[in-house]
Amino acid sequence: MKNIDLRRDYASQFPRCELCPTINKLVGFRCNGERGVECHHIVGGGGGRWDVVPNLIMVCRPVHDWGHKHPREFRIACLAVKLAKNEFDRDVMKQVSGVYMDGWLANVMEQDDLLEGFCLFASNTLATMKGSDL
Repeated sequence: MKNIDLRRDYASQFPRCELCPTINKLVGFRCNGERGVECHHIVGGGGGRWDVVPNLIMVCRPVHDWGHKHPREFRIACLAVKLAKNEFDRDVMKQVSGVYMDGWLANVMEQDDLLEGFCLFASNTLATMKGSDL
């Protein structure tokens, strides 16, 4: 579902990288969010990339590149940011991805090869999801 106007509006509302503060804390990533940002889809894949607010996030090029190298950690950080901004919608993300994100996150937590720092972060994100009205 392409919606160029929605992406443009989202980008104008969030002109800086939304993930830099989180990524900086968790992996010591050094970026200040001012190096050109782009609208990124949290979930893409077989069903295409849906342009809906819960699936969009603004990222700078260094964070975007890091996210492609660490896709699970990147998605965890995106979900946490969306929860904090009250932009997470469980049913919309189920339509977009084909799975419930809280279920996906619980499965990811069973794996212990997440980057250091993301295990606790993911656990806290999952607890927030379970404690909110998803």
